[in-house]
Amino acid sequence: MAAGVDAGIVAARLRAGFGDALMTLLDACDALAAHRLILSGGVMQNRILRHGLRERLWAKCIEPARLI
Repeated sequence: MAAGVDAGIVAARLRAGFGDALMTLLDACDALAAHRLILSGGVMQNRILRHGLRERLWAKCIEPARLI
């Protein structure tokens, strides 16, 4: 890795940054009064990111939908 940064640290920062970006988008959409959100796509296959986002969404009273 560039600058000797461990790959695990880079991955953790990426997940945190993506989560922050999604939460910023949700803050901008508060006017919609949405109470349920569907998260999909390849990035949502990341268990750590998915669980972190789920906790942050629940804190905002938004229920992340579970797709079967």
